[in-house]
Amino acid sequence: MVLGTTLADADTVVAAARTWGIPGPVFLCLYALAGILAVGYGVAARMRITRASSRAPIAADALTLAETAMLVDDHRPVLTGLMQLRGRQLINSNAIPVRTPDPAEDLTLEPISRSLLAYLFSSGRRHVMALTGATFWQVRSMRDSLVTRGYLIGPQQRKGFFLAALPSASLLILGLVHLRMDISNDQPIGILILLMIVLLICVCRIVRNQRLTHRGLLAAADARSRYSHLSPHLRPAYTAYGPDSAAMAIALFGPRVLWELDLVLARLTLGFVPTPRPRGRGPRGSGGSRGRSGGRGSSGYRGSSFGGGGFDSYSSGSGSGGSSCGCSSSCSGSSCSSSSSSCSSSSSSCSSGSSSSSCSSSSSSCGS
Repeated sequence: MVLGTTLADADTVVAAARTWGIPGPVFLCLYALAGILAVGYGVAARMRITRASSRAPIAADALTLAETAMLVDDHRPVLTGLMQLRGRQLINSNAIPVRTPDPAEDLTLEPISRSLLAYLFSSGRRHVMALTGATFWQVRSMRDSLVTRGYLIGPQQRKGFFLAALPSASLLILGLVHLRMDISNDQPIGILILLMIVLLICVCRIVRNQRLTHRGLLAAADARSRYSHLSPHLRPAYTAYGPDSAAMAIALFGPRVLWELDLVLARLTLGFVPTPRPRGRGPRGSGGSRGRSGGRGSSGYRGSSFGGGGFDSYSSGSGSGGSSCGCSSSCSGSSCSSSSSSCSSSSSSCSSGSSSSSCSSSSSSCGS
């Protein structure tokens, strides 16, 4: 009788040690299996949301200039519109309007460019934050349009992400409750904590925010591929690709294009300018010109690929390269085969601002 009572008490203690009456290894196996199913459902639901509109074909002209910039962030269309105005010489380097577009040109401008031009006519604030505030409704309307057309993630898609992660989150809460009971019953908890950490990482991955749908990612990749020749790393001559080529370069490759083309406008709108890294070594002219065609222009920044530096030369297509001066003389005779000539010139007498350089040379004589 005493032995039976002792065995019954032992079984009661073991049962009490088991959380919810389930042995620890069995619970861990069931928890891991449920976690795999919950995470699999969440990943599949997220992929279904992001790829919902990717089956429709993307035409080459499906997105406008500003809409292409909108794929990157909400500030990029503002810089793109500003560069479109600058490329068409509607504003100067100080972002001051210099003329109004004619009706035909106005039809080809982006709506956000028209809003920026109207704002610049009436306001003296030129910083990108002020420009963003002035075009808030245009940017919002553009974003809503891209969400409707399946390029950007909207509020409904984000809600779908949270619903997709709901089973995994519920399983994580269950694990927390079981973990507390295991601690009270002095049960091993190492494997359960490891499974919960993995599950938490998966939940964060499922609910993470992203800007573009799969269709938007395809459109952005297609635009970068078609306009890869406009990358500032390739130092393109933007004047050869039309007045909106620099605006497209900003839309795809960022404000570095603005720093390259117009340092004054970049400093005025962005508030800072990065220090350029020197590229290559070689002699420089008095105007700071170096490089292949134009080098450093009047703006003081690298501009060899933009027709001689500065944005004004971008629109006119003419650049000032480095000037060189030199003189030579030769004579042939019976008593001398060559003679030397002296050319006294300095960097101050050969300036890149003049169309021709002057060189004073001494006369050479050859005796027979």
